Amino acid sequence: MATCGVPPQNPVELAIVDVFKLRIALTYPMLRLLYALLATALSSLRLQRELALENLGFAVGEATVSRYMPRRRKPPSQRWRSFLRNHTHNLVSIDFFVVPTATFRILYVFLVLEHERRHIVHFNVAEGPFAQWTGQQLVNAFPNESAPRYVIRDRDKIYGADFVRRVRAMGIE
Repeated sequence: MATCGVPPQNPVELAIVDVFKLRIALTYPMLRLLYALLATALSSLRLQRELALENLGFAVGEATVSRYMPRRRKPPSQRWRSFLRNHTHNLVSIDFFVVPTATFRILYVFLVLEHERRHIVHFNVAEGPFAQWTGQQLVNAFPNESAPRYVIRDRDKIYGADFVRRVRAMGIE
């Protein structure tokens, strides 16, 4: 028997791996996800039963099959959903949206949303916002050292160097 990380030397084990790869390639020709992705969806016990039912002549144990299935990586320490749940009281989102007027002008609305109570903290309208104005709006939204710890925003160019400098000065990540 081969050890973990070493390719199989036993002809039965080689045949099992080859049959497994061939079965995936024949079953899912359009996706071409082959061994790595599909093996995580199949349990080793199910795969063992499928190999035994097809009368391939192999006596395969679950341990042998599971040895060649990819290992699942450990999840990161904190996932996005748990981050939101743990830091809702210290979290706001900011974004712009566009409002066309009756005279065919375009106005940009800056919006600050608080996640804990799900309400609008601040908004303002501008014809052509820029980084310094956007940073000042964030200062206006949180006076007297009341700024949250985290701000969620997109990677728009409007959040330039002046905005980043102003946000860091407020102690926001």
